[in-house]
Amino acid sequence: MFAGMSLSHQYMPLADNVFFDWGLGPIFSGDTVRGCDWPVASQGVLAFISLASAIGAGLVLSNLWLGCVCLKQQVQSGMINNRGRLGLLCLILIFLFLLVDCLRGFFDRYLIVILPFLMAQPVSLLQSESLSFKRCWERICLAVAALLLFALGYFSVVATHDYLAYNRARWQALDSLTIDQHVSPLEVDGGLEFNGWWSYDQRYRSVAVVFDPSMKHGDRYVVALHVLPGYTVTAQIDFQRWLVPGQGKIYVLKRLTM
Repeated sequence: MFAGMSLSHQYMPLADNVFFDWGLGPIFSGDTVRGCDWPVASQGVLAFISLASAIGAGLVLSNLWLGCVCLKQQVQSGMINNRGRLGLLCLILIFLFLLVDCLRGFFDRYLIVILPFLMAQPVSLLQSESLSFKRCWERICLAVAALLLFALGYFSVVATHDYLAYNRARWQALDSLTIDQHVSPLEVDGGLEFNGWWSYDQRYRSVAVVFDPSMKHGDRYVVALHVLPGYTVTAQIDFQRWLVPGQGKIYVLKRLTM
């Protein structure tokens, strides 16, 4: 899996609607999906994340296979116990969920639902003596697990802060245009959420619009993460980032008259 990503030069994340570079996603501003002034992760960092993802997926699948082997042994011996029945239930739920998921359409976030069953299935079938490690190895495993959980929790908290801070600044800029300066929302390209919100307002649209990031809005004003050619800056709103400490900027841009 990792070799395939390396050869194709497509490291994680494979889709930027979950996270990208040094932030959670998606970042939708009026100019681009990925703002140019947002901190960019190096290829080495993305390669490390991709390798960790491949190892994690491999461990999940190998544990699932090990659980299936143990379940098969219990069924063949006719000695299936309550833990075996629990493992069988988890296996059936995993299969049914993946079947429905494949038939109805797949999103990576849907896998979160089956993770508890993927973890419980092999553990419920293994005998207690099979889980015993030497004292030193057990401590190493616990330390690695705690470190990974801490890193995931830290990233989740600070990256969510940055995403919310960016959006607060963006909507502050958009409200300033539409409420304080009384600019028509259809003259402002403020990103997918803003454009979509106003595109279906009957005061501005008599017919439905085709779903796309621009929503056929005008671009007399643009709210963006960087200055665009042919525009002048009318306002700037700052916000603080935590994941990569620093100050981000949201620009309110007005098209220059030719």
